[in-house]
Amino acid sequence: IMTSTRMRPSASKLDRYKITLQIYAEKQKVIDEVISAINKVTQQETYEKVLDSPKDQETIKRLSDEQIARIKNLENKYPVKIEVKKGVRLNRIIFKCNIRDQGDVISSIYELFREVDDEVKDEEQAELLSKQVHWEFEDGEGVEEYPANMHAIIEKAFFAKDPNVEWPDQNK
Repeated sequence: IMTSTRMRPSASKLDRYKITLQIYAEKQKVIDEVISAINKVTQQETYEKVLDSPKDQETIKRLSDEQIARIKNLENKYPVKIEVKKGVRLNRIIFKCNIRDQGDVISSIYELFREVDDEVKDEEQAELLSKQVHWEFEDGEGVEEYPANMHAIIEKAFFAKDPNVEWPDQNK
């Protein structure tokens, strides 16, 4: 009786998804056929996606380190392997996962992409608004202008008739 034990290589984060197969057969040819059939099924059940469209590349270029870490953290939530390439010329995300998890994985990535797009829109709106509107305050010695990035926050609160405005501490 001949045996063969094969496991596909995987990162330690995916260890909980590993299985060990022991195939018993009288001939090596049968073992090879079984392994081939298993590999074929595995390939059919594996989804690989490359996010590298011009829009995706632009968004990936703007990802913060924290956002990239959140994308990579999907490897802890799903049996997925994610590679993020962010550079001067190449910006792309490649992920490979079980076909059943691909919807959740891509939804999570595109949710982060929407965050980046919203941040860009807010920055553009703030820049445009800062050319048109300037909010000021009295500090006891005279009138001071708020920093340019605060005009949009104040303007939004003003139109919402909200008397209070909160913004992140710029010194952190």
